[in-house]
Amino acid sequence: MFSVAICEDEKVILDFESSLVSEWAAGAGCTVQLDTYISAEQFLFESEDKEPYDVLIFDIQMKNMNGMELAKRIRREDRDVKIVFLTGIRDAAIEGYEVGAVRYLLKPLKQDVLESLLDMINTERKRKQENCFLFVQNGTTVRMPYSRILYAEANGHYLVLMT
Repeated sequence: MFSVAICEDEKVILDFESSLVSEWAAGAGCTVQLDTYISAEQFLFESEDKEPYDVLIFDIQMKNMNGMELAKRIRREDRDVKIVFLTGIRDAAIEGYEVGAVRYLLKPLKQDVLESLLDMINTERKRKQENCFLFVQNGTTVRMPYSRILYAEANGHYLVLMT
């Protein structure tokens, strides 16, 4: 499953972006878990206990906490998630290098641009999944990239991974 979160403070635009992601998924034959958030604060509160997303699509200009501030907070915990910024301001791209944004998409969002980006991210995700060690921890299946494993130690019926 490909998981996407969109955080946009304008409901009409949020609905439009959601429909584009859903259309892409249908055309790509991909199952998508799509969550939408109307503010950065809502994203932080509601996504806290969810599985990590594959892609985060953030509007840069939002009330209170903006998309860039949100991305900086996320990067403290997750260096791997793909972050895409949507903005009407061309100059915002430079600051995004600090958070490792995959791309900046200008509003109004074009369907073909978003679709090619999601295709690229999904292809990369599938490639990385093939290079992972799968295990069950506390009843949950965990996918650990081999590149993050320093060494493994067998201890009876238990396996200790040092990452």
